[in-house]
Amino acid sequence: MKTKILLSLLLLFSVSFFMVSCDDDDDGMNDDSSNNIVAVLQANDFNILAAAATQAGLIETLQGDGPFTVFAPTDAAFVQLLADLGVDGLGDISNLDLVEILTYHVVAAEVFSADVTDGDVTTVNGADITLATTDGITVNGASVVSPFDLDASNGVVHSIDKVLIPDGFELSPTKDIVETAVASGYSSLAAALTRADLISALEADGPFTVFAPTDEAFASLLTTIGQESIDDVPVDVLTEILKYHVVSGSVPSSAVTAGNVATLQGDEITLATEGGITVNGAKVISPFDVESTNGIIHTIDAVLVPEDILAFVGTILEPAYFNKNFTTLITAAVKADLVTTLLDAEALTIFAPTNDAFTASGIDLDAATSDEVAEILKYHVVGDKLLSSQLSASETTLQGDDIFFSLLDDGNYINGSSEITTVDVESGTGVVHVIDDVLEPAAGTIVDVTSALADDGSFTSLLAALTRTAGDGSPEDLVAVLNATGPYTVFAPTDAAFTGLLNSNESWNTLNDIPIATLVDVLKYHVVSGRVYDVDLAGALTANKVASVEGTDLTFDLAELTINTSANITGTNVHATNGVIHVIDEVLLVP
Repeated sequence: MKTKILLSLLLLFSVSFFMVSCDDDDDGMNDDSSNNIVAVLQANDFNILAAAATQAGLIETLQGDGPFTVFAPTDAAFVQLLADLGVDGLGDISNLDLVEILTYHVVAAEVFSADVTDGDVTTVNGADITLATTDGITVNGASVVSPFDLDASNGVVHSIDKVLIPDGFELSPTKDIVETAVASGYSSLAAALTRADLISALEADGPFTVFAPTDEAFASLLTTIGQESIDDVPVDVLTEILKYHVVSGSVPSSAVTAGNVATLQGDEITLATEGGITVNGAKVISPFDVESTNGIIHTIDAVLVPEDILAFVGTILEPAYFNKNFTTLITAAVKADLVTTLLDAEALTIFAPTNDAFTASGIDLDAATSDEVAEILKYHVVGDKLLSSQLSASETTLQGDDIFFSLLDDGNYINGSSEITTVDVESGTGVVHVIDDVLEPAAGTIVDVTSALADDGSFTSLLAALTRTAGDGSPEDLVAVLNATGPYTVFAPTDAAFTGLLNSNESWNTLNDIPIATLVDVLKYHVVSGRVYDVDLAGALTANKVASVEGTDLTFDLAELTINTSANITGTNVHATNGVIHVIDEVLLVP
């Protein structure tokens, strides 16, 4: 509407100039451009009026042929106008509005004070002003004050003590939706838009209708989903939620009708008008019909959440889904097609690795198959709700294998290496415990794992020694023993350590040169009954000693991480289904 008015005004302005210019030519008026109306305004300290004319793009026009009569508000009058409009400066008034106001102060003729008569005069704006001469000259009730009759080369200027406002004038918005949201106190919405990188989208031409949740509504959402800050919510999730509040087109409250409307997110929202306007049940409250340059804002008392996101609220996956630190876990669950399974379960415990944990693990989720990802994820889930106080030494996972707990005064660990950093995040039908490492199912028994390590070239001698005990004449088949249920803890010497063993006896050139009984005793001296992760060692020792399955004690220095004073523990917690392997750099000889 304002655009149509401006076009009409400019057309009228042009016609007026043309007609008056013809009269000027007939009268032979002298044109001294150095003393035109703009120069007169500047010379007589109409500073704000001059600035307003500059902002509105009217300077060149007021320097034209004229003649014009300008009723020029004083600076004090403009200061009062700004206060009355509730704005901080001219910059808060659109150029379109300034044109409408300023042209309402201009008459396309030269009228000195002595020639003023009572009555209505049409302004360049197109609307009339009312002149009166009782008790001085007034314009729409505003007094003509000194200085007046300021002669210009293209007209005359009279000072007035008030800015004239056309009937029906309404201040147009000067800020786009984002700027309006910031200026109107929607601080949480503005922060969310910034985080979701939607600023540029809502600064576009639009128009848009935005249903803007209050700060309290955002705070309530955060409480519901268990997050402390908008910055905690994953960007992708936040983006979908915010776009669900935006509708194409500028729809004032008076034009709202009941029914479904598509949002920029793609899903529909449901509008209702009985007993006030509601959106998906959220109430439209004051302020509403907040206009901006590219749309309109209506305040609502709750955050709207799309159905596919709402499905996670109040579930076991809620703590991970709505937290930016677990986006990889959710991505993995989607790839493994486990989301529905987890959401529908009656009771679960999830040990949730962070994004950093997935990165550190080196697992390539893109390269892995969905079945492989499912195996890993199910190894993090127990089919019962277990608070930290209810954890036992081991629990069976949905993957089928057990995970093992070390519950210590200085921390709680799974499979020796993964620390439980946050416990007892209850949600939905279960509980989440946060861990700092990705749990991977064991590759097999101690023998299977040793064989796999031998393939890497580090433990071929240990595998060969174990294999020899399974041959004829062996007093004990250690391959069978270490393939059995156990559990056992094995301190596994590297190939380099076995080289040192062979060098300890001049007659031992190969493992086959070692008497089988001696070899069995040596190997059994490297095995301890029970599953003892490195974090469990202190609790397993008595006077720094623990008995080997050979029967002789091993002596540990945990400060130096050595066994029998000289063998260094160089690697820990290689997980197996029936125990755990620690790496040492020396073969232990039975005293």
